[in-house]
Amino acid sequence: MGKGEYQGIPVSPGVVKGKVLLYSPESPHVPRRSLAPEEVEPETQRLRRAIEAAREQILHVRRGLEGDLDEVSAILNSHVQLLQDPTLVERTAELIDSKRVNAEYALYLHMGSFASQLRRLPQQIGQRHLEIVQDITKRVMHNLLGRTDHLLMELEEPVVLVAHDLSPSDTATMDREKVIAFATEIGGPTSHTAIMARSLEIPAVVGVPHLTRMVKDGDTVIVDGTLGRVTINPDLLELEDYEKARLRFEAFEHELDQLRELEAETLDGYRIELSANIELPEEVESVKRHGACGIGLFRTEYLFLSHHALPDEEEQFQVYRQVAEEVAPDVVIIRTIDLGGDKFTSHVEYPREMNPFLGWRAIRFCLDAGQEIFETQLRAILRASHYGKVKIMYPMISGSREVHQCRHLLEEAMEALERQGLPFDRQIEVGVMIEVPSAAMIADVLARDVDFFSIGTNDLIQYTLAVDRNNERMAYLYEPLHPSVLRLIKNTVDAGHAEGRWVGICGEMAGDPSKTALLVGLGLDELSMSPVAVPEVKKVIRSLRFEQIKDLGDEIARFSTVEEVARYVDQLNQKYFSAQPSEL
Repeated sequence: MGKGEYQGIPVSPGVVKGKVLLYSPESPHVPRRSLAPEEVEPETQRLRRAIEAAREQILHVRRGLEGDLDEVSAILNSHVQLLQDPTLVERTAELIDSKRVNAEYALYLHMGSFASQLRRLPQQIGQRHLEIVQDITKRVMHNLLGRTDHLLMELEEPVVLVAHDLSPSDTATMDREKVIAFATEIGGPTSHTAIMARSLEIPAVVGVPHLTRMVKDGDTVIVDGTLGRVTINPDLLELEDYEKARLRFEAFEHELDQLRELEAETLDGYRIELSANIELPEEVESVKRHGACGIGLFRTEYLFLSHHALPDEEEQFQVYRQVAEEVAPDVVIIRTIDLGGDKFTSHVEYPREMNPFLGWRAIRFCLDAGQEIFETQLRAILRASHYGKVKIMYPMISGSREVHQCRHLLEEAMEALERQGLPFDRQIEVGVMIEVPSAAMIADVLARDVDFFSIGTNDLIQYTLAVDRNNERMAYLYEPLHPSVLRLIKNTVDAGHAEGRWVGICGEMAGDPSKTALLVGLGLDELSMSPVAVPEVKKVIRSLRFEQIKDLGDEIARFSTVEEVARYVDQLNQKYFSAQPSEL
């Protein structure tokens, strides 16, 4: 019998005790058989029926969702989009015909090749698409083989689900009254399963090595989704600690609920804008539900990565318009495409690069071979600006020349729309992301040419410290509190304010409550983060007095090491802000 406490990755907060249900759906065996010429067309029709059945199954799951589960619906919509993409049938049917093989094996070949391409992308968007591909492949394969789905809808009692991994549809279809928590051996905080767990508000821990070997059905476990701990068959002392942690978390959640509709304002009346980062239009409901004041970063890459064809102007316009109308009267800042680096679409031929993060990506791509794609997107964004308060933001800007080139293309797009008689906001605000050290160092120059800055700390840290943020061996060097990073942030804020520009931040730092006092003290006007992080960051802001921390930049400038900064920030937090629920 397993026993003890094991550490994983916390992905959905909450503290729960329950009985284990081990879940291990089998991967179907893929048969291969040769076809006679006259069997090709019937086999292709069988494939079409299996794909259509899979689409209907996902739609049924989506229709059965209750409440504001917009993030879950968004993920399921991605499944539906891929299932109804005609090239899924066409390319698999080509293999049935050319290789004279059955539908199962042709699907295995086609989707296996697709998955292999995605595995070469070491980043969160590629991983999310891989999860979708694997999930729908399994579902279509089950339909072809006549197998029933491994759904988790008919559980008889509450359970803690333990599995090697869970697919997005596994998570979406589980009985949320009966699955009170789950823990898996693999996964990360940005996986679809993690996102869905947070949206469904199911406490969850992922990345616990060998967990399925250490438990059996019926074991008692405690899942702490706040601290990332799984305790197997707890003793009396551990059970007492669990009960205290559970009560603390409930009180903490109740307090956050009271803050959702309040302003992000310090005790002495200093207002901070709290915005949300989104990738899909369906996330707008989450933005509203968690009390964010608009969208500080709308990543648009999903439109180019999740389709088998480049989205045209009309398709993009409809998406941007939908978001602008739903967010109005609040602002939506639409970031132009940030392709390259670790985000690739099959519709563009990319050069082989030793280091793609330093190469042909983002605005560099848009101003080169991707200019036609860029111009199409600019027209779509401009058209959407007629239906809400829209701003444009360019990524990966390293100098003034790129800003001037973008301004020229934007003016051309405006003139084209005027010739067509299409309405748009002529006074639309334009900003740039500060995520390259060169941009932060000449922020005073850039501020004369733009309306606002948004600091992308994920890349700014990576480029400033020369650390690949996807390299686990280098993770210890990825330091948000490095004095050089903080000085670049402060320089950007000061330069922007000197020209009357507002300055925000949209990297992971923005949603980390332990860094909120620091960022407010550095003078940032806006923090943009995952919607679910907004209430807790708001709690911190409402506990601060801006007058006491407004000179924080000068204090930080005295420090020369990460350790000195970390100690100072810890002292700051102890003085001004309550700890996490499981640490109280």
